[in-house]
Amino acid sequence: MNSVLRSLALLSLPLSHLCFGAGKPTVSPNRAQGNGVTVDITRVTANKRGSTTIYLIDYTYWFAGRSMVFITGLGNVPATGHFTHLLPSDTLEFRDSSDGAAIVKVPIQETVIVMGPPTTLQLPEAGEFPSYSRPGVWRGSGSFISRANQVLGTSFPIGYEVKGADTNQPYFITTYASLDALPRNVFGEIAVLLSFQQGAFDGEKTFAIKFKALERRSHSPEWLTPESEEVIKAATRRVDLLMNELNK
Repeated sequence: MNSVLRSLALLSLPLSHLCFGAGKPTVSPNRAQGNGVTVDITRVTANKRGSTTIYLIDYTYWFAGRSMVFITGLGNVPATGHFTHLLPSDTLEFRDSSDGAAIVKVPIQETVIVMGPPTTLQLPEAGEFPSYSRPGVWRGSGSFISRANQVLGTSFPIGYEVKGADTNQPYFITTYASLDALPRNVFGEIAVLLSFQQGAFDGEKTFAIKFKALERRSHSPEWLTPESEEVIKAATRRVDLLMNELNK
């Protein structure tokens, strides 16, 4: 009888307890392991934004017995994933939900040491983008944040930062990336603000992209509001590409 009762008790436990126990994972810089938790931060680069440090981090993670987790500074995401983004904190924190209990906090340690002073990132503020945006409907069945990470990571390798991660209207702001197919004496770059919202009543998920483009000539180091048609067209092509890629 006792063995039957013990078996029934085990069946009532969550999967994470059944397989790994209820203890805490072992945590060290850039890593957490054990009790149904694996976090592996493989690349950390420190950058400057004004007087503060912001980290570009690349990491994978896995949480047994869960379907979703909340990553502070990113949002609600699947319990297994891979992300690369900017984080204005020296700790990568995973939680049950935006206002839930912390699951694990992993201290961040640089893996890439740059000779000389840290790189100063050119990361626009939300108010620097024009009011006009390109709207779209998210038709994907998975996580929008995961898809946005894949798309933005390809076009903006220096990274992006997420704002409003603890709301149902998060938005991503990228660093600047070079534009291509321009005349030899013209240089262009673009940053985007990608916002996302899930309708409260009909459940429709929508997104919108704003962009800020800059240009300079080969004889000048100064970046200015674009006037040349080539830069404006190149920026528009980049936004077209992002709109299409998000819904693949």
